[in-house]
Amino acid sequence: MSVFYVFLWKLSNGHSDLCFSCLHSNRYRNELQSLIGMFVATLPFRMRIHPHWSFEKLIEHVQENCSAIFQHTHYPLQQILADFRVNYSNVSFLEVLFELLTVSSDMQKLSLDGTHLERVSIERLHEATAFDFDVAFVYNPTSETEKLLCNIYGSRDIFDESTIEKIGRRLQLAFSQIFTTTLRPSQISKLSLVLPDELEQIQKVAIHNFSDIAIGERLHQIFSRVFNCESVDVTQSFSEMGGTSLDVLRMVSLIRKYICPTINTSHLFANPSIRQLAQVIKSFSAVVESTLFVPLKVAIIGCGIGGLSAAIALRRYGHEVTVYERAHFASEVGASISVAANGTKFLEEWGVDTVAGRSVILKKLIMRNWKDGTPNDVYDLSDYKEKWGYVYNMFHRIDLHEQLQIRAKALGVTIVVDHKAVDIDFLHRTVTFDTGKTISADLIIGADGVRSTVRRLIGIVAKTTPSTSACYRCIIPTSRVKKFGLKDFAPNSAIEFWGGFGINKIVLAPCCAGEIVSFYCFYPASLNDQSEEGWNFSATPSMLIERFPDLDPDLLAIFEHCEDIKLWKLVIHEPYPYWVKGCTALLGDAAHPMMPDQSQGACMAIEDAAALGIIFSPKYWGNRIHTVEH
Repeated sequence: MSVFYVFLWKLSNGHSDLCFSCLHSNRYRNELQSLIGMFVATLPFRMRIHPHWSFEKLIEHVQENCSAIFQHTHYPLQQILADFRVNYSNVSFLEVLFELLTVSSDMQKLSLDGTHLERVSIERLHEATAFDFDVAFVYNPTSETEKLLCNIYGSRDIFDESTIEKIGRRLQLAFSQIFTTTLRPSQISKLSLVLPDELEQIQKVAIHNFSDIAIGERLHQIFSRVFNCESVDVTQSFSEMGGTSLDVLRMVSLIRKYICPTINTSHLFANPSIRQLAQVIKSFSAVVESTLFVPLKVAIIGCGIGGLSAAIALRRYGHEVTVYERAHFASEVGASISVAANGTKFLEEWGVDTVAGRSVILKKLIMRNWKDGTPNDVYDLSDYKEKWGYVYNMFHRIDLHEQLQIRAKALGVTIVVDHKAVDIDFLHRTVTFDTGKTISADLIIGADGVRSTVRRLIGIVAKTTPSTSACYRCIIPTSRVKKFGLKDFAPNSAIEFWGGFGINKIVLAPCCAGEIVSFYCFYPASLNDQSEEGWNFSATPSMLIERFPDLDPDLLAIFEHCEDIKLWKLVIHEPYPYWVKGCTALLGDAAHPMMPDQSQGACMAIEDAAALGIIFSPKYWGNRIHTVEH
């Protein structure tokens, strides 16, 4: 019955006050149980539906409603109608019937005064029905198939066979979503009755969701082609241009092919000018988009660069996004972070203020001699934007993180701190935190880094091997460089390298608008006694200098005055077998941690986020989630 309620609610386009008839045996007293006779009563089942209910919540309300109704089955329908001063002819609930029939497994044993009764099959008379619409569920415990049979009957005065067949397919689709764990929507409002062939047609229309100008231009081309006239007045009807019925058919054919596949001749006759027709086609696209797109409730675990990027990418399309961070604040620390064109593209598209992020735009790559620092090679990147479409930004990690936060909050993303995820219920799509709080979501994103809790919760055990290299990272403000008379590399706006032909390698990059110079210093891991994976273990200048005794003296002098020196233990992760379980997915380092050889870790997290935004945008996202189960 709960399925029937939600099915009617969807068919009626969200009409919340529903009422239908149900036949009841009406043997409400014990002495009536064994009597032969017709006691059946027609009961009205009325209930108000709330779109935010889950299906489980709906079941609870249906159970309560049924219990209340069954307490009054003795009250005659005639009296109910009389109380409300209505008659049979104008009572809508008497037009719709719900039936649940159980075939008794003891039918063969029935007897009356010693006379055994034999069961016979009486097929239902299909040519007549007492109701306009009747859905009958039949359960036969003796059947080998152990399936619930559903019959749908409709009055021929109202329905034709194709309509009833389509209603049946929609009901079957509803069942498949409700009783398939991974497809069950969190709210009944998100249940879809759009059939696969209809969805395909909708998507075809959505593909042609042009702007008003683009639609007008295409219509102008079609009108010009049909009427062999370059100059067409957008306010003039095709009949005023001398158009015939054959011209209309040609135009409809071309419009269906190049603009809108659902247009027909009636639309053209009712809207005969380019301007009128463009508005109609645009309205079709708007309806399609609103029908196709259902915003999701998204929970993102991890408020780092990947998590905030995903929040922005999804929130831009109207999804309700909350980011949960385990610490009191997102502890983004570290040195410079490279965002090449493939990452900058999305930062600009999302409206992240890279200027306020004080990035340094890369101009050169400089390779220097290990021992004395003389340039061995200089690669000019002044044409980088021309080649790749976007600049190469070098941020301080904290600056980029701050700008992502600002943009996310401006879009309406909620950020919750001091919430460490400890459990995920994939059946009910909930996340439980160490605070004891449990939240529900349609989509759960694990963006909690290389030591991801979400990754563990979806059943992935990371297989790792130690890297042959380890790394120190550190920074020095250019103010300290000038104070101590050290060599200033910041004005070069370059990524600069020392070594790199073996394990030993120094990578320098300016950031913070040239106010900070960042270093990544790679050396053999065999010289390192750090066993735990991570990149935030404190170190000292002497430890750093000790690793590179024969390095360029200018760098060693800088290392003596560096700040925030951290040891980075590098570990190689074997590719994970999957990134998705149910409606939970991983991104960034939680999904594919990588060695820092190409400075693409941040960019890949940004691209992951962008991919999620594209997938769940109105252009591609219908009202169901396609998941991979593991």
